[in-house]
Amino acid sequence: DVKIKLTNHSTNQAVNALKAGLVDFAVVTTPVNLTGDMKSESLCSFHDILIAGPKYSQPDNKIIHLEELQDYPFISLAEGTGTHDHYTKFFYDNNLHFNLDLEASTTDQVLAMVQANLGLGFYPEELASEYIMRGEIFPVNLYESAPDRDIVLIRESRHTESIAAKKLINFLKHTTD
Repeated sequence: DVKIKLTNHSTNQAVNALKAGLVDFAVVTTPVNLTGDMKSESLCSFHDILIAGPKYSQPDNKIIHLEELQDYPFISLAEGTGTHDHYTKFFYDNNLHFNLDLEASTTDQVLAMVQANLGLGFYPEELASEYIMRGEIFPVNLYESAPDRDIVLIRESRHTESIAAKKLINFLKHTTD
């Protein structure tokens, strides 16, 4: 019998669970701060786009500077998450402050809040495409492009992995090519 327990943690929570020996490995998004003997391996890259509901949508071909959106409500994951840190740095690199109006616990909640016209949020482009095609959300064409991120596998070097964990890791590595 092989038992798999799938959990939903922020990147920092996943790192802490790995450090505490509660999980065999973690699959998280960058940025990630590794501690001790942890190592990471990129599984794939992805690109976030800024999305809006009908209330905050922009004309189709209009390119907007990030600065023009400073008075709009922003939705993101909570402070202390890798996603929040990523966008704080993105705004900082563009000489702006990331003013978060609504905090979500998961990326899916960001989508739901945007669909409910509560503000703008960054969401993985590949996941957003079907909602955009159905007209449920709209891309905001930013002049400044958010840096790509990675989905990474992190492991503790000193931890001995079970055969089942090794097989699952191998499966993950080969299905994300």
